[in-house]
Amino acid sequence: RSYNSYWKDTLLQLLIEGEKNGEQLNVNDLSKKTCMKVDDIQATLQKASVIGTTKRNTASIVIPESVKEAHRIRMAKITTHIDPDRLHWTPVTKYI
Repeated sequence: RSYNSYWKDTLLQLLIEGEKNGEQLNVNDLSKKTCMKVDDIQATLQKASVIGTTKRNTASIVIPESVKEAHRIRMAKITTHIDPDRLHWTPVTKYI
């Protein structure tokens, strides 16, 4: 999977799970959960066709059923899953 595809799926997963739990996540919530910049989140959601503008010219996140279904099918095909609790990041302290 590509970088953009990974982040699109990550954001969609967070939004869909939030919706199931009765949460209405906004771009700032997603930024806090993913450490992505708000601009990058907006661009990713626009490419995924889940963000638009309302009559009052404000952003609105709406996930069409077709996007949810495509996401569900794509996630079912992924055979490698990463356990975030087992990831350990260490910053580079020396350059070769």
